[in-house]
Amino acid sequence: MTLPFRNIRDVLGLHAKVSPHKNSLITYDENLQRKPMTYLEFVGKSHQVANFLFEDLDIKRGDTIAVMSPNHEHTLLLYFASWVIGASVLALDISDNEDINQALDDNQVKVLFAYHEYLADCAQLAKSVEGIIQIGGEQGADFLRFEDLASNRPTTFLGDESGAKGADIPMTGGNEHTARLSDIALITYENGQTIRRTQGDLLQNATRLAGASAMTGNQNTLAILPLHRNFVESILTPLVVGATVILSETFSADLFWQLIVGEHIHSTVLRTSDLQALVDTARNSLASGGMRFGGKIIQQDIKHFRHILTTDTRLSIHLACEFEDTFGLPLITAYQHPQTHELLTLLPITLAWAEHQSSLHGHETPCIGAELIHNLLTIVDESDNQLDENQFGEMAIIQGDDWQKIGQRGYFKYSDNGEKFYFIEDE
Repeated sequence: MTLPFRNIRDVLGLHAKVSPHKNSLITYDENLQRKPMTYLEFVGKSHQVANFLFEDLDIKRGDTIAVMSPNHEHTLLLYFASWVIGASVLALDISDNEDINQALDDNQVKVLFAYHEYLADCAQLAKSVEGIIQIGGEQGADFLRFEDLASNRPTTFLGDESGAKGADIPMTGGNEHTARLSDIALITYENGQTIRRTQGDLLQNATRLAGASAMTGNQNTLAILPLHRNFVESILTPLVVGATVILSETFSADLFWQLIVGEHIHSTVLRTSDLQALVDTARNSLASGGMRFGGKIIQQDIKHFRHILTTDTRLSIHLACEFEDTFGLPLITAYQHPQTHELLTLLPITLAWAEHQSSLHGHETPCIGAELIHNLLTIVDESDNQLDENQFGEMAIIQGDDWQKIGQRGYFKYSDNGEKFYFIEDE
């Protein structure tokens, strides 16, 4: 797949030129305070942070910073500022604290940026980094605060070694120091395994998902899951097409539909646990004489909403049916390579409602969609022999004449137009 971008910086620079005053990001904090940011503002602030990283912290292309923070404006600015330089971000989750030191050591992290509520834990865990910088909260005596450090930097990144000439740098410009698609961008540490993805990997997945889900620049999408787990689906895919991201720090089943209506949101990404919470909340509301969407919201109020995407392989047929029957909205399931997070399948959004329900619900195991890359996936038996339609076995990626198993059992079935739909083992 050939990408029309040289790096992630080009994506933001393009939209800052074409739609400078359009909102790229709308954030809601823990107090539900709303803050919009245009593409021009987002690019400018990303460059401010890039200048701070480059000039004050000596972060250069190929270096790694760590970020341990919830869905916060500053979390995104640190991510994109690092990619402007060509550095990488190690995305950490406070709930995985037993792995944090190992992850920091393995990736030679120079600086850890930590949300103010996590500082007590970080001070004990992070022993191998040069420094810890606070995100959010009040200024204390022990840590420097990120917002204060970066706020007065220039809004155009010109780093001496960056090769950058500003936000409008041409795709053919720059030099060997300019961030490239091959630069490592995002590092996650999951179950003791380090997953590294380049800027090209992220953009390729985002571009493929945007096309498959028919996402356009006039849509609003809700990012409500932890960013370190769902960055491409929640953030980068809408930004690639110039859409608007509404970023919420926490998921609340009681407030979810209010946000969908209030911000005119078209799509979002949710986990199985979130879907179950929405179904349970609707059931309780109906039992007490209320509305399924809560408050005074009716079906007509959400007619703009298109779908919910889930990449959670724990989705059961029972829950999928229950959710769609309750709300009359489609679940678009997708499947990622468990090691590389490459997007492999997606249930087509173009299916008519009857076809959609037949694909997702009309089988003994959940459908994870049609293959996005022709002849990439297959099903093999224990002896690595390729299986035919409807034969249950191991999912595998085709590599020449060999297969690489990816740890998921299932089968495939051809649709009437020849698409291969994959179904996985129901847990």
